[in-house]
Amino acid sequence: MDLSEVSIADLSEKVVVQKIFSQFAFGRRHSQSFDGTPESGTAVAVIGDVHGYLNQFRDMVGQIEAVFDRMKPYRRVIVQVGDLIDRGPDSGGCMDLALQLLKRTDLEFVPLLGNHELMLKYCLRSDEDCAENAPNWMLFGGRDTYNSLSGQDDCPPLPSIIAQPGGFRTRLIEMLGPDRRELVEAMRPAYLNGTLLAVHAGISEDQDAAEAISRPWDTYSADHWAWNRGPSDKALLFGDKQICQIHGHSIHKKAGPIGKRFAIDTGVYRSGILSCAIFAEGEYEILSARGEVY
Repeated sequence: MDLSEVSIADLSEKVVVQKIFSQFAFGRRHSQSFDGTPESGTAVAVIGDVHGYLNQFRDMVGQIEAVFDRMKPYRRVIVQVGDLIDRGPDSGGCMDLALQLLKRTDLEFVPLLGNHELMLKYCLRSDEDCAENAPNWMLFGGRDTYNSLSGQDDCPPLPSIIAQPGGFRTRLIEMLGPDRRELVEAMRPAYLNGTLLAVHAGISEDQDAAEAISRPWDTYSADHWAWNRGPSDKALLFGDKQICQIHGHSIHKKAGPIGKRFAIDTGVYRSGILSCAIFAEGEYEILSARGEVY
């Protein structure tokens, strides 16, 4: 590295490390700029919708750790944008890997709520909520999660769930166990670092981002942070500062920026491809984990 531009006054360990970090954190062929960026010295990896695909999830974590080791940032953060569960073959295993990441002391793991976790939360909350929301959850992958937790193909038929929601809830709570239930409760609506906001479905143009992500999880609307299909392509206001969002939920052929937003969901349950973007010092790098579709 050429240190000719570094003044004698700057020759503190912190400044030298930050200059090295800025120049060499990313392979030059792959680094690209995006207006949303974390705080200086921080690397934030944002993983798209996992949907029960443990092999891709595990592979992706390994890739991220390799990049972190190369970058050597002061602070290492992994965010998963929600929809960790449903559709794929091993939602239980994905939850267990997320629990392992939460216990790590060498990095921060931030699990976000997706609309699929919201459907699970409804089914856990009360018999009435379970009977009302189980049809949607079963239709969009809840049956796969139930079978993953039970270890066999024994999810009750929908009429039985609706007729006896209490029994279904009791069995679901037993199979999840306290640790996985705590994981679901630990999931948050969004994560903000610097000018980069990670949120499951995205924020619309006419919303203040801070107000939007403060909406309770159980207040459905078409522009809710867990359900939105029209996230803004423009920078958003978060209080008194401008931020850019990265989101999942809506499938895109490739992960990458669309205006001032960043789409990260590449439809692993259809394509077999799980995507991730790592952001640091105004740059990003995209990673992909590939596997079979079940």
